[in-house]
Amino acid sequence: MASDVEIKLTPCFVLYLNGSRFTAEQEYSVKQIIVEERVDLPSSFSITISDTLREWTDSDSFSEGSEIKIMLGYKDDIEEVFCGEIISINPQFRMKSDDILVIKGQNTIHRLLRGKKTRSFVEMTDADIIKEIASECGLKDDMDDIGVDHLFTMQNNMTNYDYLMMMARKYNCKMHVKDKTLFFKRIQDESNDEVVAEWGKTLLEFNVQADVNSLVSEVEVIGWNNEKGEAITGTATVDDIVAIFDRDVFGGSIVKENFGDTKMVVVDNAVIDQGSADSLALDIISKNSMNYVRGTGKVQGNYKIHPGMMIELKELGSRFSGTYYVESVKHIFDASAGYTTYFSVSKNAT
Repeated sequence: MASDVEIKLTPCFVLYLNGSRFTAEQEYSVKQIIVEERVDLPSSFSITISDTLREWTDSDSFSEGSEIKIMLGYKDDIEEVFCGEIISINPQFRMKSDDILVIKGQNTIHRLLRGKKTRSFVEMTDADIIKEIASECGLKDDMDDIGVDHLFTMQNNMTNYDYLMMMARKYNCKMHVKDKTLFFKRIQDESNDEVVAEWGKTLLEFNVQADVNSLVSEVEVIGWNNEKGEAITGTATVDDIVAIFDRDVFGGSIVKENFGDTKMVVVDNAVIDQGSADSLALDIISKNSMNYVRGTGKVQGNYKIHPGMMIELKELGSRFSGTYYVESVKHIFDASAGYTTYFSVSKNAT
């Protein structure tokens, strides 16, 4: 009889199609599940199903637009890692092995990426604009109160996604979709789960690099105030970056000390006042600084790891151990190999 530890560490999954759990026959046919998440793109999934009898290929069950919910974990410890819609169906017919059906899709934020638009919004706040765009894409909204009335503003040859991401940067907000609700919230620490991965234990692989080649020590943002008819200039330097990690030697400081000042100049028509210019400059240099240390890793399957959170990596030496920002995650459940999580991380200091 299996021990309690063995039972707890037995990888498992639960899949739902249009609100109903996969049948026992469908679950038995699943060979692989992959869920990929990034901080800056829609999440995606693929499910590979054995289909020698072509039962699922010819079925209407897995039609485009159907809702898929994926839960991964271990026996008695399983959580939802994805909810979205089927986008493509890919049967693969092979002579010397089983036929398979690969089902792929994305979370519903993909609806914001369909086509570029040029249009104006008259006498609306940014919050009103976000609500209107969400509604026309078939999404509900849950958002913080942001923005002031605009007499006139434009979405100029941009996808809805790019336009809303521009607003997210302007107001220091995070945009994401869960089920069919668009969330637009001010950024705050959302790391409710503390995740620690230790080399030689749960951390199975890690490749990391410190590189100052793309770093700058100062950012200048130039905008235009239509009411006053004058330019607006906002600046931020590496000294303005807020320390969010457990180290304080920033890559930009290394550049300044060894190679001299390096300035990035950005012209942005969305900048209309001094506050937005300074905020954008700080945002740009903060994001640029995250190019200093980048790494990729592999751990035992862990549904708690998701983009936008912090993860602590241990036993990597004095320089590269510590806290990292998670940029992307790939969860892979394989019927023969088990459950593994891959991730990419970054930090701006060592």
